[in-house]
Amino acid sequence: MKKYEEYTALDFVKDDSFRDWVRGKGRDESFWMHFLQQHPEKKADIRQAELLIRAMNVAPESLSEKEVRQEVSQFLEKITKSSDQNVAVSTRFWWQRPWYRLAAMIALVIVASGTWWIMNKNQKTELNSSFLPLSNSLAETVNETEGSLMLTLDDGSTVKLSPHSRLKYAPKFTGEIREVFLTGEALFEVVKKKEPFLVQTGKLTTKVLGTIFTVRAYESDNRVTVQVRSGKVSVYSNDKKTPTTMTTTKGVILTANQAAVFEEKEKQLSKTLVVEPIVLRPEVIINHFSYDETPLSQVLKQLEQAYGIHFQFDNESLKNCKITATLSNESLYDKLHLLCKITGATYEIVDGQIIFDAQGCI
Repeated sequence: MKKYEEYTALDFVKDDSFRDWVRGKGRDESFWMHFLQQHPEKKADIRQAELLIRAMNVAPESLSEKEVRQEVSQFLEKITKSSDQNVAVSTRFWWQRPWYRLAAMIALVIVASGTWWIMNKNQKTELNSSFLPLSNSLAETVNETEGSLMLTLDDGSTVKLSPHSRLKYAPKFTGEIREVFLTGEALFEVVKKKEPFLVQTGKLTTKVLGTIFTVRAYESDNRVTVQVRSGKVSVYSNDKKTPTTMTTTKGVILTANQAAVFEEKEKQLSKTLVVEPIVLRPEVIINHFSYDETPLSQVLKQLEQAYGIHFQFDNESLKNCKITATLSNESLYDKLHLLCKITGATYEIVDGQIIFDAQGCI
């Protein structure tokens, strides 16, 4: 099965189904319209391919040099002002006029420095050209379904967009940052590159180089949360300064299993733990969380190593505490509740750490 989501503009030009669709001869209209909806990041490539295919099928017309210059100027102006929305429909409308088709051919010849080729069904074809971007606007994907929607961005990063969420992003990342704009919730798996990856929600900026994390920022919520699964993330509130001038004193640094919460009413950003911490280092669990008269301090240290979360406790107050229990299948919080029940201790989460307080064992 062809992986159209990996196609470049030149790949689309070479594809029989795509060429037939552009020329209005194929039977795959619904497929290509659905593909555009599912992969808006390919709109720029599809538009470039469509323009070239139509230019290669121009019928000769007699136009004066002045008319040609006018048509090329109008064509380029149309391209600059055109929206990414309804790509196939709007582009086809322009190309119903023969002189637009000739203008497109001339414009593409200029862009490609005079190099283009004619293809047909019985010929092997090659194309050597360079394209100018046809639009600087952001692509937008809206998930109006009840299931998650997977997207792959230009840099190879993936986004799992939750229901009733939307993401705006550049079809091609250029410059010193990779920036996207989220409304709703999404799980990001960012490819590590030297250019920082920024997620803007309007209230928070999340900045990473490469990691896995979730951002939740629905317009109806009074809070924004960022939960980190792996790597390191910087989170800043967008109250006064822009992300490029902010320092870490204006935000928080998160590592795996930590989270940031921004409360809209209080305008307060705090660090805590994720809802469901995961084991980061399974190799340290040599006993499968099974303990037999094991010192509580040793149990807590193993939990700290396994989950990558710092524990604070007083060794002196725990020296007489011994644990006999199996904690293998419980969540981290269930493990802590059970330990507290056994020892009469309490715990709280402060600044992304667990403060374990025990006054001796019961």
